[in-house]
Amino acid sequence: MYKDASIDVRCLNCRWYGADCSGADMQDSAWDELTCFESLKEDIDDLDEDKKMGLISGLHNDINIKSVVSYPHRGLYGDAKWRGNCPGRLIKDLLLFFKPKYFCDPAEGGGTSRDVAREFGIRYVGLDLHTGFNILRDSLLERLGDPADYVFFHPPYWDIITYSGNVWGTAPHPDDLSRSETYEEFIKKLQTAFYNIYEALASNGHYSVLVGDIRKSGRLWSIQADVVKMAPGVVESIVIKEQHNCFSDKISYSGKFIPIVHEYCINLRKDRFVIGFLDAAVKTSLDLVTLSNATWKAVVGWALKNLGGKARLQEIY
Repeated sequence: MYKDASIDVRCLNCRWYGADCSGADMQDSAWDELTCFESLKEDIDDLDEDKKMGLISGLHNDINIKSVVSYPHRGLYGDAKWRGNCPGRLIKDLLLFFKPKYFCDPAEGGGTSRDVAREFGIRYVGLDLHTGFNILRDSLLERLGDPADYVFFHPPYWDIITYSGNVWGTAPHPDDLSRSETYEEFIKKLQTAFYNIYEALASNGHYSVLVGDIRKSGRLWSIQADVVKMAPGVVESIVIKEQHNCFSDKISYSGKFIPIVHEYCINLRKDRFVIGFLDAAVKTSLDLVTLSNATWKAVVGWALKNLGGKARLQEIY
């Protein structure tokens, strides 16, 4: 323990639950997740509602999110065997910052967001293609019932990790973003997902997109750059997250290149209520000159879907 007794050096969990980190090496950044949460999570359901929501409503100002973050230990959230899982500590910091009352993860994968939401006592809906929700075809707003205050979206990074028929299921799913045959197809599907998410947000709600750039066939594909250009809403901030314990760390590559060891968490705001998403789509499309025709296909395709499959040109624009 540190000698200065005037400074509360207990971890976030112990400060919140009134516990003590006695005997711990408080310079170990993994202590709060790997030890305290494990010992305290069984008591969460016994807390009264005010105490559950206190952390979210700002009774504690332990907001650790900055423009660069690093979480060497993923914490005891979600299925650690699910490839591509992001650390629960990132989601915790985002929830502390945005303070939502209704939180959704439409691609929750191994359940990391679900575990964090349960710890905080937030109203939560977690969905995924492998559990039956198709973000390209099913209305997220209809599934939620009410608009969400905050959505966290961690899509595949094209085909770096293929999910359907590999991580889950026995065969590739045609609407699995990681099964896109071309980058153009991937971007089209990704943008369709964004409009679905945007439509499901409350006015002035926020959504975060965690993505990473990829290198393939000697070329860098900057997914984050395309997301910034095409995602509807106002970009409020971009957080750079250092990557740890990646599968690719164990692989030796030939050739000369700079390894990618970071991801981007792009945070956007729905700045006003829109009827559906069409005005946001048109505004976004003005910034898409450098992107492929796949983006317009996504805009028009989603417009036709929401207009019943048929529409006059002036109805789409």
